[in-house]
Amino acid sequence: SLLRAPEAWEAPAMRLRSPLEFVMAASRIIGAAPPRPGLLRDLAAMGQPAFNAPSPKGWPEEDNAWVSPDGLKTRLDWSIDLAGRLAGSVADPRALADQALGPALTDETRTAIARAESPRQGLAILLMSPEVQRR
Repeated sequence: SLLRAPEAWEAPAMRLRSPLEFVMAASRIIGAAPPRPGLLRDLAAMGQPAFNAPSPKGWPEEDNAWVSPDGLKTRLDWSIDLAGRLAGSVADPRALADQALGPALTDETRTAIARAESPRQGLAILLMSPEVQRR
């Protein structure tokens, strides 16, 4: 009975992605590596300097390692900058959101993207959405 229950197979995304996971998720969404110089600097600014894990166990899994005002603001700034660089190539962020997230896209996020003032803002909203930020 438990194995046949849909809830057993539909675990909600609970953990915040690490900065590297976030950049990789953004890359998958846009279909290319982020066209931004200084990626290692950006990862360090988000709190995950490359090749410099705080312990031999690697990077922490807890959300509090990545949730900070500065860390989230840096993610937002990075998303806005990436969206600005791609604004001409992403005509409809709503279609991109549907394609990238499929059934995981919530009505709230879909509405927020639809209300964006520009494709650039819509793409930034998509990248900062809970569906992209969490795993």
